Amino acid sequence: MSQLNNEQLARLARRGIAANEYTGAAYICLTADGERYYTADDLARMAQPSAVERFKNWVAGVAA
Repeated sequence: MSQLNNEQLARLARRGIAANEYTGAAYICLTADGERYYTADDLARMAQPSAVERFKNWVAGVAA
């Protein structure tokens, strides 16, 4: 996976990770701890919906 989609970026932002710039090998991200570098694969794993999010979506009838 090379780049993240808007849904993944929004989910990361809700978790306090602002992925600002894609350099081709990694994303430069702003977190509460400062600037960090993450690979797109790492961010994609971090952007997976949690069990609680999946349950809320199931209750609300929204496909996630």
